[in-house]
Amino acid sequence: MPLGVVPAGTMNLFARTLKLPLDIWKVPEVLANGVIIDGDIGSADGRAFVHQFSMGLHARMVRYRESYSFRSRAGKIAASTRAAVGVILNPPDFEIEFDVDGHKESRHVSAVSVSNNPFGRDTLMYADDVTAGHLGFYTAPPLSPPGVAKLALDVMRGKFRDSPLITAMNGHALDLHFPKVERKINCVIDGELLPMGRDVALRIHPGELKLLVGADRDGSSIQK
Repeated sequence: MPLGVVPAGTMNLFARTLKLPLDIWKVPEVLANGVIIDGDIGSADGRAFVHQFSMGLHARMVRYRESYSFRSRAGKIAASTRAAVGVILNPPDFEIEFDVDGHKESRHVSAVSVSNNPFGRDTLMYADDVTAGHLGFYTAPPLSPPGVAKLALDVMRGKFRDSPLITAMNGHALDLHFPKVERKINCVIDGELLPMGRDVALRIHPGELKLLVGADRDGSSIQK
């Protein structure tokens, strides 16, 4: 069953990856007359994600945001802004050990992000191509409040990939371990705050997600 994405969220990052109209009233016609491609999908301990797995700064911001009440998109944006200020003033700092396709390291970080295909350049945090067959793996070192504010500015300017605060890697398989965590850990999977354990296995599954896209979208995997 192919998936057709309607851009009814806040940032609509996966819809941007698929180059769909961001006007909710225009996209049904585009999908109705579209084509099906074989897209990639990621998984975190077997749980599917189409856009991103993240922890650290993003997970803390979502946790703060969900502690506030809101009933509209404007209210969600206001709560997100308030939560972002809270994270800037109180950034996380934790240790990770990771294995990317056999390359092993340990780092102290404030943020971890794993994307379904690498994020594009000069864009918000979304992939240019959902058929490249790789995970994007991004970490930020322990950040002070000014450092978090600088990273947030880079993200809003579409300069996340070029930020000197970000270390980027690509791979097919990523295993994360958190050696010094003694309390509950949260992650965010496609915008949803979820609990997780001290070990997480992330994988890319090339071509396993059928996606409806516009008929004029370029892509070698378009089915005739």
